[in-house]
Amino acid sequence: MKNVIVPGVVAGFALFIWAAVSWMVIPWHNATINNMPNGEEIAALMKQSLTEHQVYHYPGFPLEESESAMEAAFNRMKQGPNMHFMVYNPNGVDPMSPMNFLSSLILNILTGIAAAWLLLMALPKLNSTMEKVLFMLTVGTIGMLVGPLANWNWWYYPADFTMVMVADMTVSWIIVGLILSKMVKSA
Repeated sequence: MKNVIVPGVVAGFALFIWAAVSWMVIPWHNATINNMPNGEEIAALMKQSLTEHQVYHYPGFPLEESESAMEAAFNRMKQGPNMHFMVYNPNGVDPMSPMNFLSSLILNILTGIAAAWLLLMALPKLNSTMEKVLFMLTVGTIGMLVGPLANWNWWYYPADFTMVMVADMTVSWIIVGLILSKMVKSA
């Protein structure tokens, strides 16, 4: 168990530090996330209509499942504009909440522990550091395929945003692979 927990915690801390560097030091994420023009005016309109912390979609899906309702919704989507997955919170949030950082660290540690466990199971087939790092990168690639790349495909996330997310995740999994390849050993 120590062969999974300790390396996983170390990898989790490294992921946490990398995320801070990636989001707070390197300007690539900020370059792909734009402030909404006339944001104050739009926010005032949203406050009048939206009262719950929800994920919204515009023009939205039909409330009834008839063929004509679906066709009308799809036509509105084809005409645009479209807004996919707007996370709206009418109450505001503390963007630097200590609880956000703590929960992020916990999630990173859980990720590191899961990755260490996967690597431990694969060790009999992996001989070199490079093979172990590539194995971890493959694990991360699965996440990229069902995460940012699927969102790019189905929800039309912009290519620049998607590629930055993929690059960020690639670095994350290389870091995890390098750490775990040195720390996780066969029983």
